[in-house]
Amino acid sequence: MREHALKYFCLVFLAVVAVLSFRTSLEDYDIWFHLKYGEHYVRNLTWHIDHSVYSWTPTVPDWKYVTWLGSSVLYLAYLAGAFPGLAALQWSIFIALFALYCSYIKSSGDALDVTHITALLLAAIAFSVILPYIKPEMFTALFFAITVFVYFRAKSSGKNLFYAYPVLLLLWVNTHGGFLFGLFFISAVLILELANTLFIRKSSLSGKLVRSLALSVFLSYIAVLVNPYGIHYHLKLLQDLFFSSYMEHSSKILAYQGIWQFFFPKAFNYVFMYGALSLFVMAVSLAALALHAYARYRFFDPVVLLLNLLFFLLIIKYPRSIFFFPIVWLFSVAFYLSKTDSGRIRKKLLPVALAVFLIFGGGFLYDTYSFMAYKSFFGSGIDDWVPEKEVAFIKEKKLPGPIFNDYLVGGYMIWALYPEYKVFIDPRYGPYVHQVLGDWFGLHNNLTPEHLAKFTGKYRFNTVLMHLREPNIIRWLLGSGQWKLIYFDKSAAVLVRLSVFETLDNETRSTDLGPARFRDVSSPTILTRVFDTYAGMGRLDDMQEIYETYVRNVSDANHTKEWSVEMMKLNLEFARKRAPQAR
Repeated sequence: MREHALKYFCLVFLAVVAVLSFRTSLEDYDIWFHLKYGEHYVRNLTWHIDHSVYSWTPTVPDWKYVTWLGSSVLYLAYLAGAFPGLAALQWSIFIALFALYCSYIKSSGDALDVTHITALLLAAIAFSVILPYIKPEMFTALFFAITVFVYFRAKSSGKNLFYAYPVLLLLWVNTHGGFLFGLFFISAVLILELANTLFIRKSSLSGKLVRSLALSVFLSYIAVLVNPYGIHYHLKLLQDLFFSSYMEHSSKILAYQGIWQFFFPKAFNYVFMYGALSLFVMAVSLAALALHAYARYRFFDPVVLLLNLLFFLLIIKYPRSIFFFPIVWLFSVAFYLSKTDSGRIRKKLLPVALAVFLIFGGGFLYDTYSFMAYKSFFGSGIDDWVPEKEVAFIKEKKLPGPIFNDYLVGGYMIWALYPEYKVFIDPRYGPYVHQVLGDWFGLHNNLTPEHLAKFTGKYRFNTVLMHLREPNIIRWLLGSGQWKLIYFDKSAAVLVRLSVFETLDNETRSTDLGPARFRDVSSPTILTRVFDTYAGMGRLDDMQEIYETYVRNVSDANHTKEWSVEMMKLNLEFARKRAPQAR
């Protein structure tokens, strides 16, 4: 009875951690260009798209990118329920992942317990690095879990579901590029199971299942050819991943940064740190479980262990693949537990599993609450994190293009401003690899007056829409004396050339930029960025007011508050020394 109560307590605790950890992430703007793509696919009933039409800068005309099915599903979900509809779709995937795991445990003759729930918690913490973002990548997580489920179901029960692979891969290749990992998994399984059958003969699949697997893998390779570009899509993906400079600038993007640097972080990022720790615990725990199974029961499955090793190594090579290993590991742990005297080992594991659950779950929950920059659930508060007002200002005032924008905000511009305005750059990455991407990322290391003249000479833009997370670029433009900041809100700033500013009407030129607009804001991230914007404008009194708002509105429980307050004080003191007469 006590164990049942403990199990349900852990399930509820896991649900709380999941809800807080996977709250809707609104600071990733990929979703917006996917919605525009989905709109195009659905309205025109096509799977082809001209990727260059959204940009005014030079782009790669033959960029091969296939998410027509994934983007269309996202667009339809958005049509049905706006951002809450997208969040509902996201959570349906999370629930499906949980259901697949529970289904496998039941099919293998086992029952969900605290050990399994602890495994789910560790996996969820690793997932929290990538999967809070609503984009076609979340379908890859689901499809990959189904792929792994099918294999382990055959492994445990002999049930042949392998012919689901070609159908699954047909959908997957048209949904997201992560299908490559699915192909890699089933190919690795086939090779390893063949080697196991021929040479090792330890816990191998039956000959009939291996033959079915081989045929399904062959059919899967044919199925993935059914996409807008045929085999040229796969050849381009492989070229970009292994044989070209396509990924040269990927390290500048957080999702592509190696997670192991956060194991003992110099700069604290609690999500990445817990992700690295959970991956380490996963690897160690499976090794310990395998050693115990062999030492006590002489049970050994080389294929399962080698699959885990392969996908663990993938994390090191391709950080964005972080969620693949936890899925393989989850089913591997359940597989090994079902193959041993689970009653005896489970009693020994219970205190360890519970300790790991409480340490990781409690610590992650505490840090999530303490560092939470926003509390957006099912898309609530979206106007705090998306430049809706800034974009509306540009459209209402009919500011002249072209628009210079940052990498992030370009995603929303495609959705909200096209076709009236096109983007300088956006999070699609691929269309810009030959020129614009290098110019954009290189800009951060060359914010000089000389480079501004060179940059504006090369890209002749008249208006700027810059996210507030790029304060140095905003200061760079303002410091030249050639640009005027005419509007900003919680997300982005709008600037125009001085020559353009002089042609604007008095109402536009006198738009309220005062700090009273932010008196009710409690997000430390937003207030810090607004403070930096006023600092770039040299508005000392406004900096002081935002500082006071920050002290008053931001919760004392937030771990960043003390540090941020001290930094604001230092900036205020520095600003007063530089401009003693400033008001």
